[in-house]
Amino acid sequence: MCIRDRCSVSMVIRYNIMYGNKGCCGKFLLLLPAIIAQVFIIYAVFGYFRYFLTTVSKRGFKILLTIVMGFLSKIFELSYLLTIFINPGSIDPEWSNKNLKNVKLKSDSDREEYAQLYPSVDVSAGEGRYDYCFKCHTVKPERAHHCSSCNKCYLKMDHHCPWMGNCIGLYNHKYFLKTLLFGTILGIMMIATWSKDVFKMMIADEGDTTYRRTTLELTIILTSYMLSAVLLLSCLIMLIDQSYLAFHNTTSVEQRVYGTDKNPYDHHDTVRNLEDVFGANKCSWLAPCPPNFKGDGYHFSKIGKESIANYSTMEGECLGETIDAINTCLLYTSPSPRDRTRSRMPSSACKKKKKKK
Repeated sequence: MCIRDRCSVSMVIRYNIMYGNKGCCGKFLLLLPAIIAQVFIIYAVFGYFRYFLTTVSKRGFKILLTIVMGFLSKIFELSYLLTIFINPGSIDPEWSNKNLKNVKLKSDSDREEYAQLYPSVDVSAGEGRYDYCFKCHTVKPERAHHCSSCNKCYLKMDHHCPWMGNCIGLYNHKYFLKTLLFGTILGIMMIATWSKDVFKMMIADEGDTTYRRTTLELTIILTSYMLSAVLLLSCLIMLIDQSYLAFHNTTSVEQRVYGTDKNPYDHHDTVRNLEDVFGANKCSWLAPCPPNFKGDGYHFSKIGKESIANYSTMEGECLGETIDAINTCLLYTSPSPRDRTRSRMPSSACKKKKKKK
């Protein structure tokens, strides 16, 4: 089953899968920071539209700015909500049951506990391909990790974002990056177009009917302006960090474990790396549609067959083998000294030599 089929509408608003066995209070506490963030964002956008756009004198500029800011705010909110409510990528129980014999257990205590959970499964060696999560009792494919907040393992988990109330995983990573991108653009537009008027409102005299505001209105305007600045800074900082990880096809968890130099999933091609986040169809990267990945979400292509710990050594060996292969190819394909002499002779000299013969 391809990932595009898994990213269906049925994955939206499935709290029972997203939050495991947590009760209503646990779900609410997870979503509380996201609710607070949404209230602040709506407050900032409301203050901008109510106390700035309505006061723009130039009609053409007012209409254009209203359309642009309306589009940015809507696409930002849509990406935000999709990041919150789309399942990051729960592991299929059928896939987990099929790979119970293909797990690697690191210690004897893990083998004993695993034998108690699955008496009929023989994993005495414990040298399989996948890890096993004893917290949520599921086989973890590569790049999958356990989230202690959600109490579940997710495919290609990046991190748990409290401001989203959800984990950032394989299926909603695209929407998370879009939220940061459009949030940054929205914050830049609000600060750039509003700063001059806000400053004039703060220093306006009592006789200035254009920029003079009441104490309540000025409080709302300053609060909205400060929230816009907070939105810009927070989204920009996270966008820089997450863009760096996406450009190298790694996650926050993998960055702490492997670093960038030993990342086996980096294709050394920015576009190819971004396809693993946004999908193969580049035209739908910014569209609010599920990413159409090429893989299945459980297996990922690597740049080498060696282990991650031996990646640097493997890279040097591959480089040496490539150089040896090139030298061997040149040795067998290089022309003889006689041929090289002929190649250096001008065409007229070659004709004279043929006539003498």
